[in-house]
Amino acid sequence: MQAGDGRSTALTVTPSPVPARATNLARVRVLVRSVTAIASVALVVGIVLTWRLGGTGAWSATLLHRLPWLFLFGTGSQGSRFLRWHLLVIRRAPMLLVRDSVRIYLSGFALEMTPGRVGAFLKFSLLRQTTGVPEAETVGVLPVEAATEVLSFLLVAVAGAVVGGYRLPSIGWGVVIAVVVLLGVALIGPVRRHLAGRIRLTERFPVVQAFLAGLLSVGGPQPLLIALLCSLAARTCEVLLFGIAAAAVGLQLTPAGTTLAWGASGLAGGLSLLPGGVGVAEGAIVATVLALGGRTAPALAAAVVSRIMTIWLWVPFGLGCAVASTRRGREDRTG
Repeated sequence: MQAGDGRSTALTVTPSPVPARATNLARVRVLVRSVTAIASVALVVGIVLTWRLGGTGAWSATLLHRLPWLFLFGTGSQGSRFLRWHLLVIRRAPMLLVRDSVRIYLSGFALEMTPGRVGAFLKFSLLRQTTGVPEAETVGVLPVEAATEVLSFLLVAVAGAVVGGYRLPSIGWGVVIAVVVLLGVALIGPVRRHLAGRIRLTERFPVVQAFLAGLLSVGGPQPLLIALLCSLAARTCEVLLFGIAAAAVGLQLTPAGTTLAWGASGLAGGLSLLPGGVGVAEGAIVATVLALGGRTAPALAAAVVSRIMTIWLWVPFGLGCAVASTRRGREDRTG
């Protein structure tokens, strides 16, 4: 254990000795491959369900001409999410290279397809494999990511409802919890010195000490504002994508209605804890469109296309990155 000020542990963490690191990587490899298998099954189930949902939609050849734009905005959504992850995690692991950060982010995104999304925690094990920074020091990024996702969907839905004069979407306990989490993490900034003193008092509990130190690195108004702006950038790309898909299948929606429908889908799917929110998010879109006077078939088609471009298209890449990460761990161990 390092001596001195607990705040310095973030920037002075070095990889463990080779034998201990090899043992750790062996466990990580088994866990990642096991969860990857579960996520692969969830991917197949999600694709089958999405295909069946899409079979009842109103498809149009115009969608083929819109594919470049759909892919562009889908990439913009994922790029904004990655930027949020990278800017948060390098506050505790500044030595992380962008290419490794992309690999770890995509792996974590795919492993979230597990029930309850518990596989998302493994990306912090992959981060330790690459940088040597323990999971306890970086796992504080996860609640910030999740809370800003929920809050951004809420802001988008409320904006659409207010501008269009529609009924506000219902707010469940998940949204309330997300807001409370963000407020709590934001308040870490003003009480940073007090918490830093507390960290020094937790030397007998190194895991607690590491977690508090990591939470301090992502806490405060500035990192949370940056994370929220990245989330809102992702939502903007997704709303534009859904609007293009809706227009391509002949669904007549105002910009405010498009924004409300997508925001409501994110609130429903993101809080469902189902892999990818499959079925729940699409159902929320259709229900919102019907409430706005739209038709079921084109609404379902637009929802399926949008979800494919923002979720399912990227999962196979992430699963490949997860498997590649286990191979890389084996090479590091034997190298």
